Amino acid sequence: MSKLQEVIHRNDRILIPKRLKVQFRHGVFVKKCNLTNEKCKKVTEKIVEFSFLQAEGKKQRPNLENSSYIRGKTQVFLDTLEGKAGELAFAMMYYKASGKHVEINLDSWDRGEYETEDFFINEKTRVQIKTAKQFSNIMMWPNANNSNKIMGKTDLLVFARTNIVEQSISNNNIKIINKYFLEEQEKITPYIINQLLNKSYVIEVVGFADKEMILDAINRKELLYKDEIIGKKPLRTNNNYILSIDLIKNIDFIF
Repeated sequence: MSKLQEVIHRNDRILIPKRLKVQFRHGVFVKKCNLTNEKCKKVTEKIVEFSFLQAEGKKQRPNLENSSYIRGKTQVFLDTLEGKAGELAFAMMYYKASGKHVEINLDSWDRGEYETEDFFINEKTRVQIKTAKQFSNIMMWPNANNSNKIMGKTDLLVFARTNIVEQSISNNNIKIINKYFLEEQEKITPYIINQLLNKSYVIEVVGFADKEMILDAINRKELLYKDEIIGKKPLRTNNNYILSIDLIKNIDFIF
């Protein structure tokens, strides 16, 4: 057992190591998406609609790789929405820094097929985005064959955070989402989208990991294990991780 795991399991209790309790810091790019802004609302509507389509289709895996946790349609929707919000954070940061647009991919992939990157910039840099809730300070990905294979080909790993789920998806909105899937409605109505998008939310890019950092995280064999409590919920699978405090904060090197 590693020193990290000894700390987590001290006194037979699952604890968060002190080093993981790093103080909350804003990232290298922070943006409040005001949904009264028509342009911001338009792109958010697109990722909400895409998240619904992903959840109601049969292309998304019901569980994460190497995990026995079965995701319902609502959970797939929330996971997809959070992930696409992270991609939006990077796209906005990249445009602000370089003046260049990168397109958020809203194409569906069949089950068992995987993207090799979220963005391909400058025709040479494969970029993957890992998104977490805004209070998180740990960038994680499953310690599994396909995930590690993709990560091994990644040039730049971006840690993004968002509060879009906590801010926009209230308990009442969860009922609306569940009802939508239970009734198998044929299309996502403007009413459903407007109900979900009645508040502003924050997206941010916290920092970056280069290829050397990614491979080090894969090869060091120090994991955060399934069912350990990180934050308030147990992990669904074994995860590789990089702490936000260790990430690169300088964005110039990616251009």
